[in-house]
Amino acid sequence: QQQLPADGIYPQGQQMPITGFSSLTYSHDHPHRYYHLDLMENAKFSMDGPLYRGKDGVAEDYWIAAEERGMKGWNRLRVDGKYWTDVLLQMKTPEGRENLRQQVEAMINSVHADPARNNHVVAWYGYPEEPIHRDSTPIEEQRAYLQLVHEAIKATDLIKRPYYVIERGDSKLDNMIGNACFQDGSIKENYLIMRNGYEGDTKMRYRIYQWARDQIATAETADLQCPSYTGNKRAAISALAMFRDPDDPSERNEAWLRTAITHDVYAQLAAGIDGFALYTWAESDYWSQITKNIQEDLYLEILGQMIEAGLGAVFLWGDDRYYVHLEILEGPATIDWYGQSKTSIQIRNIQYGTNRYLLLVNSSKQTINADLSLFTPGMRYLDIIAETWHDPGPSRSPTIEPLGVI
Repeated sequence: QQQLPADGIYPQGQQMPITGFSSLTYSHDHPHRYYHLDLMENAKFSMDGPLYRGKDGVAEDYWIAAEERGMKGWNRLRVDGKYWTDVLLQMKTPEGRENLRQQVEAMINSVHADPARNNHVVAWYGYPEEPIHRDSTPIEEQRAYLQLVHEAIKATDLIKRPYYVIERGDSKLDNMIGNACFQDGSIKENYLIMRNGYEGDTKMRYRIYQWARDQIATAETADLQCPSYTGNKRAAISALAMFRDPDDPSERNEAWLRTAITHDVYAQLAAGIDGFALYTWAESDYWSQITKNIQEDLYLEILGQMIEAGLGAVFLWGDDRYYVHLEILEGPATIDWYGQSKTSIQIRNIQYGTNRYLLLVNSSKQTINADLSLFTPGMRYLDIIAETWHDPGPSRSPTIEPLGVI
């Protein structure tokens, strides 16, 4: 950490990467061109993008506006072809592969040629963006393309910025990217976990915490198998996304959504995730409609509070400690996760500077009282959702509400 710039973005700096993913150059429902950037700036985000093309194309001044707001950015390596089938067709001939390589090289060199933009770009973002199993696009061919891009970046980029692609949560290809040893980072989406964070839905049956652990394992496994060409540890970034509008009308309100979203953010921090991409910006009928504005505001608020409190540095650079004993006195010790038994409480115990941070996340639907060996009389704990401090008293028994975070 001491050798990395304080104002740089992890894994090449000390700031946690938090970005508004799939930003547009403007918002359809807002006249102000930089509306998305203003929201991200107010929430203390460290990055912007990667961008989707707006109807007017990507504005050349968009990255300048982001830089003025104190944010760095991604640069999208958008090669010819919109889908995997288009791109992989070019991989079948030497001429096509050379054409793809030259496109990547040209995009990187165009960034190098502009000193201001070269300073702004802190990572490359892959395209096509989602390695995913489809009959028409064999995974071996997708690997070959990703490796071609990775090698082109390694040979061309003077700064050795990391390269990211999305590993779709519904791809059933967990650990595919990192284990292939040509990937310097990956982003994993959770946008199919939409109704609630503790059960998932019928299409996507990952509980958030386990899903985040899989993503971290991907990066760690790759680090063990081969060194990153950036010279830094690989980063695992979570793509947060809006829930579908809950089926239960009683859950379509700010209080319930605040609980669910807060749980998802902190459960992934408990797992050890390195950063967040807020995947809510592109207008689409796919996302929730009834609660869209509520959820967007809550994500910005919750992530902003975390950064404002300095917790990004704590979770990114703190030293994990493991000597803490928790005994559940009331409530479930485990939860049933589609036939599997999973621990109901996630714990992360961190030493950062002279301070100790202990994060407890309840992924069950029931209130849990737990005896905690670390607590002594006079110590307090903060209920993140209620924003209330509590004294567990001599019993050392903090109470954690359903989906609660302390």
